[in-house]
Amino acid sequence: MSISIAPGAVIGPGLMISHGVGIVIGDGVRIGANAQLLHQVTLGAASVRRREMPRVGDDVFIAAGAKLIGDLEVGNNVFVGVNTLVTENIPDNSKVTAEVPLTITTK
Repeated sequence: MSISIAPGAVIGPGLMISHGVGIVIGDGVRIGANAQLLHQVTLGAASVRRREMPRVGDDVFIAAGAKLIGDLEVGNNVFVGVNTLVTENIPDNSKVTAEVPLTITTK
């Protein structure tokens, strides 16, 4: 298992990490109460020069492979879907997913 939580991260009570492989929580990230993170989730800065970090509200579910990058705020009671890249604010009571249509091609 590899979970990296920077010492400057602020995490509220009740955080649940399921399948804790590849979790990265950057220095300065704020996570509210009762959040749930699945494997391969990253909460971090946009670059070395731009050190602003995500702020995550209460009762937020972040699915496998999701990336929350940069100076953004995720409201309370939010669902972030599988492999979703979040780079902007998400309001309370929202669901955000990576809508990529599946393409099947036969040989």
